[in-house]
Amino acid sequence: MASPVLETACCMIAIPESNDTFAKLLPSYPEPSYTKETLMAYNVLSIVSSSLSIVAAVYQLFPKKLASHIRTDREIKSVLRQNYIISWLTVADLAATAGVLIRSGFWLSELRTKYRMNWSMSSHIFCVITSAWIQFFYISTYFWTFIFALDTYLLTINKKSYWRLYHMLSWGITTLLCAVGLTALYAPDLHECRKLQKLLPHYISSLLPLVMTMIANPILYSRTSKAVQLHICGGGSFTDRERQILHGLKTRFRAFMLAFFICWLPTLVSVCFEPAVHNLKNKPLAFKVVLSLTSILNPLQGFLNSLLYRGVGLCPSWILRDRGFDDPVSSSPSPSTPLLDSTESFPTNWSQRSIR
Repeated sequence: MASPVLETACCMIAIPESNDTFAKLLPSYPEPSYTKETLMAYNVLSIVSSSLSIVAAVYQLFPKKLASHIRTDREIKSVLRQNYIISWLTVADLAATAGVLIRSGFWLSELRTKYRMNWSMSSHIFCVITSAWIQFFYISTYFWTFIFALDTYLLTINKKSYWRLYHMLSWGITTLLCAVGLTALYAPDLHECRKLQKLLPHYISSLLPLVMTMIANPILYSRTSKAVQLHICGGGSFTDRERQILHGLKTRFRAFMLAFFICWLPTLVSVCFEPAVHNLKNKPLAFKVVLSLTSILNPLQGFLNSLLYRGVGLCPSWILRDRGFDDPVSSSPSPSTPLLDSTESFPTNWSQRSIR
């Protein structure tokens, strides 16, 4: 799970019913409210979901040929521009789900071998490190999801990409948010992370980019659809085929947002639950159900993204092929190695070269 709630952030969900050994190390640690069977079910669900996403993410990164309808330099550059963003989103998804798989596998193996008698500070530190890894890369996926929507809009209105800004958001700001949130949560001692008041910076750092993406992306996709419709209407006629294309574009945008909300809405709900159930030994059934959903849906993001973004070339450039609009301008470098194009390399400065 990637939920930032206390149960997972402090690795409390990993501790079975009897924690006598660990209690000697951390006497202020709360008594867990989950049975061994419940914990095993959580981790099995996470392993299955993350395994699906890892396979799908690897498949997404396999080289592929450009679609046959993509012919002009403009179309090729536009598709490569979007695929560049998708490739980084996929890499972040892959890293995050790999962290979920490793952590859940560790928890499950310890549960199966009755690790309650062997739990140690080193095990807890390992759990904290993997949890921080998961948080970092999932926050990065929020930013890359936002960047994809933003760049699609910029592409539609013939504006250049801002690659340095994109990487600063997805890696630099993510590093800053994680550093602030995790330092506030774990310092000065790991066991103090159970205090509810220490969760506020952690919640803000984890959920701010998530909420930003949930709010901004529908607006950006709506403006993109309107811009495409304006371009089409400005060309004179508005044919049935173009209506179908525009409808398909809007449908795909809705699918992007639906998948994102499905994966992350349970996380927001679990955070809202946390203050009310914090001091309860027996957590309400609704809270346990929400945590179960996060164990499935958070890691499933990579799988859903691979289905929705695979072969994307969805940018409106080819829709406007016969309308005679100017090419979008791009002036930033691309990655030095190709990730998605099997027949052509991604030039170091493809804004100044034709892609044949």
